[in-house]
Amino acid sequence: SFRGHLDSVDKVMALAQAGKVNLITNAEVKEVTGNECLNSVTVHAKDGTTQTIKCDHWLPLFGLTPTLGPIGDWGLTIEKNSIVVDNSSDYRTNIEGIYAIGDVHDIGKNIVGVVLACNNFEIVDLGVMVPPEKILQAAQQHQVDMIGLSGLITPSLDEMIHIAKEMERMEMNMPLLIGGATTSRAHTAVKIDPEYSGGVMHVNDASRAVGVSSKLLSEEGPTYILQEKASLEKVRDGYAKHRERKALVTLEFAQKNKPKLDFNKSMVPTPKFIGSRQLHDISVSEVIPYIDWTPFFQTWQLFGKYPKILDDKIVGDEAKKLFNDAQSMLREIKKGGWLTLKAAYGIFPANSAGEEIKLGTDGELGSFYSLRQTGEKSKFQSLADFINKLRNTFN
Repeated sequence: SFRGHLDSVDKVMALAQAGKVNLITNAEVKEVTGNECLNSVTVHAKDGTTQTIKCDHWLPLFGLTPTLGPIGDWGLTIEKNSIVVDNSSDYRTNIEGIYAIGDVHDIGKNIVGVVLACNNFEIVDLGVMVPPEKILQAAQQHQVDMIGLSGLITPSLDEMIHIAKEMERMEMNMPLLIGGATTSRAHTAVKIDPEYSGGVMHVNDASRAVGVSSKLLSEEGPTYILQEKASLEKVRDGYAKHRERKALVTLEFAQKNKPKLDFNKSMVPTPKFIGSRQLHDISVSEVIPYIDWTPFFQTWQLFGKYPKILDDKIVGDEAKKLFNDAQSMLREIKKGGWLTLKAAYGIFPANSAGEEIKLGTDGELGSFYSLRQTGEKSKFQSLADFINKLRNTFN
């Protein structure tokens, strides 16, 4: 199939919608990663001028072949070596896809962006580590129809709450889509939805982004938002009732009754080194035996624990196919040397004070806090309990 850069199609469609284009010709083709891709096209305008548009990057435009057309909602048709523009085509909807501040990479966001872009949505991608004010400013500047927030790490959850509050304060009304590994429907219902009177949707998988976005922008959109509001309220009620049933003690009580551990020096091994170490050129073969395959299957919407999932009556056959494909790719990775693996680890002096763990002889390397169990039937433990209060110890 042919492929073209989304930005190039944007330029073509903009000219077409302005009624300035009769025909696009000279569809130069080249091969990129085994696929035939559009390299450049020539735009023939009604005023007699021409414009060549280069395609420097590549994004799949599904259903586009040299002999078949039209291409869904793109309004383009391939005729031999030319692309004909349908001026009546209904172009795309504007959606702002962003990553909440504090996150460290944008893999998930990029997947959602590709899926939406291939279904006629225009994406305003603000990248990673984006301040809330920039997100909301961009939403107003581009007049987006909805905002998408993705969170990989826990600090992003707090930023999502803050953005919801700001959207309410600024009297915005576009739907807010929540997704990412660290998010959940329960957190969305309890922490985010109450802060914003507009639609708040938890999208737990990239494959659902198109369906949710399309429904929000359809005639059913307002009803869909009300239904989701009611559904999230039920989740909140269930969460509140569960909290009421769970008996908790005060933090002060838990601290007074925490485990009393005996740090016997004869039982504490002396480390062979203090400080950090790096490992270079780790063989992929050494790492493969430690792969946790259960989350891998879950990513592909196949639920069950490995290796039992391979014999599951419902998903077993598909799980085996997927597992075999993964093994084949791992063999290719090893054979081709695709990856360079490195690691770093360290052993440092530490001591504790309450729930605080101090690194270094006197906390000069920093510190972090651990939670303490407060369930009535718990042991009131904290990770800090297993670090001696005395300085210069390593247990």
